[in-house]
Amino acid sequence: MYREKNWLIASSFLQGRLRLLFLVLLFLVTLGSSFAAAQTKLPAETPPYLGGFDKRRIPIELQAWWIPNFGHVHAAALLPLGQKVSGVLNFDVRIVLHDNPSRLVELRFDTEGGVFLRMPLNLSCPYDGTTSTNCAFNVPVTLDTTRMREGWREIRIRATTDTPDGKRYLNSSGVAFYVDNGSGSDSNYNRFCNNTSLIGRGWYEGFGYANAIIECVPLDVVSGQVTFRVRAQQPSKHLQVVMDRTHPIPSVGPWPVVQGRTGALLFDQDGDFQSWVPIAIDTTQLEDGWHSLGVRSDGPNGEVSTCSYCKGEINHNSGTAKMWFYVQNGSAPSADNTPPILSDLNPTQISRSTANVVWNTNEPADSRVEYGTTPALGSVSVAGGLVSTHSVTLSGLSSGTPYYYRVISNDAAGNNAVSAIASFTTLLPTGDTTQPTTSFSSPPSSGITRILRLNLSVGDNVGVVRVEIWIDDQKIGDFTPSAVQSLTLDVTAFSEGTHTVTARAFDGAGNAAAASQSVIFDSLSGH
Repeated sequence: MYREKNWLIASSFLQGRLRLLFLVLLFLVTLGSSFAAAQTKLPAETPPYLGGFDKRRIPIELQAWWIPNFGHVHAAALLPLGQKVSGVLNFDVRIVLHDNPSRLVELRFDTEGGVFLRMPLNLSCPYDGTTSTNCAFNVPVTLDTTRMREGWREIRIRATTDTPDGKRYLNSSGVAFYVDNGSGSDSNYNRFCNNTSLIGRGWYEGFGYANAIIECVPLDVVSGQVTFRVRAQQPSKHLQVVMDRTHPIPSVGPWPVVQGRTGALLFDQDGDFQSWVPIAIDTTQLEDGWHSLGVRSDGPNGEVSTCSYCKGEINHNSGTAKMWFYVQNGSAPSADNTPPILSDLNPTQISRSTANVVWNTNEPADSRVEYGTTPALGSVSVAGGLVSTHSVTLSGLSSGTPYYYRVISNDAAGNNAVSAIASFTTLLPTGDTTQPTTSFSSPPSSGITRILRLNLSVGDNVGVVRVEIWIDDQKIGDFTPSAVQSLTLDVTAFSEGTHTVTARAFDGAGNAAAASQSVIFDSLSGH
């Protein structure tokens, strides 16, 4: 008994010591795990814009994929999704062509009632199937909401490409606004979570749409546990959900450079997921700041494409919806979210080849001018330092040419102020009265449906500075002399019948010459 009692006492004592040791070790393990967790929080993404969260600038992106042969096309914008809008809405669309040899021919904006705005483009990013390419373009957009019906409207941003195998390939969005211009209410539109959801659509000719939906895009900062619901909207063979995943994207316009990262895979399964799938995220495991959620739906069918590097692979179309949300679990520092105020904007010292753009801001900010011969702009000039009085010189301009421009200033906190697009015309040289020459190298083919191909020859004793292309009384755009040697235009918007195509060439002195041809556009039925 004595020995047994002693053992029990010793055992009890030993168990107490072991328990204490276990608790100490448990504390250390817990502390170490917490420390490790703190060290392994998923880092915040590159901010889509600087200066903290602004609910009037909800970052969204749509992507269409035709893989593996023709990569994908992105269109991103900062929009007041799910909110009231009125008057004129100005914003930028960042278009990215990634491993995509297609030519982007149009940026289009539709409502659920039909086509609202067409913007012809001619953008490309050469790709040979071996070396990855990645090109970004910025397109300033102005939407006049006074031309829309009142109430909830779905805005669809469509970036359309023509592929090397002669087919059409595009992405499209579903973004809801409440149009409120004071002329009555027509709020007959409601789609998912009180119109705060995002639809990303991918479409490839002959295969229809592959759509992905994110329900309830946050219109405020988020913290703690957040649950999103996602699904495919059209028949799908696979659904994938990723967080903070992106390939590198170069800076363009007001958009910062994006560093590539693998992010986190949250859902990745075969199946036709047209019912809502909950995606729970513990935001305490994320660094405070911007994070993204991307949902990709793969279409069920595919086919072989034709191109110089295609090897008979089966391609599939996919549609992706991507949005950014802002995490704030720590104490929020007081932030400067107010952009600079622009004033006294003017072009000055205009000559035949240069111009100076000046403006003021109410606080120190940087100086950037985007300019070009069309409202799509395309060129950039900057001046360093944060100043309140701004002056940027534009050089290498063509004489006698209209230029469009806008200014952008960012303050120290990264708040962004963007002016409306304005224009000026450079001076004409004196003494040149010789008209350019212009002709169709080969007549435009008749009986076309959607695509008009032009081959023009232009010349001048000094030099042609631009060529205008018109269809009937509608100007399609301004092009360089080299571009019109082989030019492809989307004519989907024009009616069936005979139309007149006119090319007008201008030299630096303002002398002009034109050539015209009649072309027959066939019916679009079946396309």
